[in-house]
Amino acid sequence: IMAPWYTYWINQRQMQAFPKHVKMIVQVFSESDRNSPLIAMDIFRNMGIPAGEKKFLIMYGDSRGSRRLRANHLTPLSREGFGGEDNSLDYYGIHRMIDALTAYTFYGDGRGKAVALGKGTAHECDMGIWCDGIPVRRMIATDDPEPYLRKGIYLNAWKSPRNPRLEASKFRKARKIFLYHWAKKVAAVFKQGRKAVENALEDEDSVNKMHNPITKGYGSPGAHAAVADSFPSRLNEGAWVHVFRPEKVKGRSPVVFLFPGYSANHPNEFAHLIEHVVSRGMAVVFSPYAILPVADDSATVTEKHKTIYAGMIDAVKRYAPYLDTSRIGFFGQSFGAGAVPGIAYRCLTDNGWGKKGAFIFLAAPWYTYGITSKQYASFPKHVKLIVQIYDDDRTNDHQIAVDVFNSMNIPSSEKDFAILYSDSIDGFTMSANHFVPYGNNNLNGQENLLDYYGVFKLTDALADYAFNGDKSAKEVALAGGGDAQQFMGNWSYDTPVRPMEVTDEPQARYSQLRYLFAWDNPINPRR
Repeated sequence: IMAPWYTYWINQRQMQAFPKHVKMIVQVFSESDRNSPLIAMDIFRNMGIPAGEKKFLIMYGDSRGSRRLRANHLTPLSREGFGGEDNSLDYYGIHRMIDALTAYTFYGDGRGKAVALGKGTAHECDMGIWCDGIPVRRMIATDDPEPYLRKGIYLNAWKSPRNPRLEASKFRKARKIFLYHWAKKVAAVFKQGRKAVENALEDEDSVNKMHNPITKGYGSPGAHAAVADSFPSRLNEGAWVHVFRPEKVKGRSPVVFLFPGYSANHPNEFAHLIEHVVSRGMAVVFSPYAILPVADDSATVTEKHKTIYAGMIDAVKRYAPYLDTSRIGFFGQSFGAGAVPGIAYRCLTDNGWGKKGAFIFLAAPWYTYGITSKQYASFPKHVKLIVQIYDDDRTNDHQIAVDVFNSMNIPSSEKDFAILYSDSIDGFTMSANHFVPYGNNNLNGQENLLDYYGVFKLTDALADYAFNGDKSAKEVALAGGGDAQQFMGNWSYDTPVRPMEVTDEPQARYSQLRYLFAWDNPINPRR
């Protein structure tokens, strides 16, 4: 079992009564920020397999010169997988252990048992050597994993409403903390507001979602329902381009092109964001790209960008009566954010879109292709820009976002660099990680104040300023700091969430070794 997510379909009695002839290895990766290692430890401790027939492994990353071995959530993937590699961590830490475990399980091989399960004490496992003869950092094998586990913020934390191994009472309090503030706000506007909250507190189906406490102004839901249409993608066989537009709107609406990340290539993954944007009177075009072949060279990345662009062009032609391309926005996340600068430049200059207003919102961008330094320097100056990163992101090097912000020659008064931070109260954490803009329909997504104040509020204000020139909107979207922009809401009893940081002089604060996609990666055309 490697880096497990939450365990469903098995209760405590079944775990303790697990067949005792089974042999088991549970393995975690020290650099992963995805699944809390406490989930793995819970499985290991409670599975009723004798101590001598199971072992807990902690694999560590290592580096030598410019070479990096990453012990993260994607370690088991091969190089054909996006972010995967084939190296000594695989050969010594996974392949060898599987060989030994199967040899002992199926044939009673004593040597296999010694390699896979050891002799009952904590020990270090050989992980090979570097080319200069220095050993790779060894893996720990133990029956008591707790002293070796890294404390930190994880995407899927142990204390989560999604974790069925916690009693409901332990996180019901956290839900009430979230809903308290919402109740106070809503009750002031709607008489039935407090009753709705009381019902929500009893609705176990809603445990993963925090309600939006913003009831007016930027970030609050608009008045429009969404009309959804789709058509086959011209360059992505079997996929569909989706168009969402506000219902009962006469004439054409401003259009936001949503460029998805690599693990969220379907509009359902961004449903909460799409519904919000459309509710505010804007249309959304979602043009997906093929996941395979993996984006690991210029040709494959460029092909995916062409697919996105072709879907956009076809959508604009098909739905011309509804889409106002003189007022456009681009929202990109991760790989999609890396595609925005080049495609946006083409739309703004070659196509003449955005004459009456244009904005760009980049969330945790991946490497940028399809745009030169000269084009960055001549970027249309009427565009409004927000580049946003997440402090606990371990996927894309923050230097990528800094480079985009500094290179895009938009006046400093018309762009801001925003940093969201994780925060927690009473054991409940809102994680400022790579997946902030995703909704609950994504396995790694959440819906909480980071979305409502950090993404929804800024997007609304950025659009209003770009399309209508509203000065109060600029104070929220591009103020360079200040309470209206940085406020991230309250937990309960007026306890504020850690505010967003805003700057015009961003710096990458962490080593690139922290990230899956580092700045010095050979596939980064800007390095």
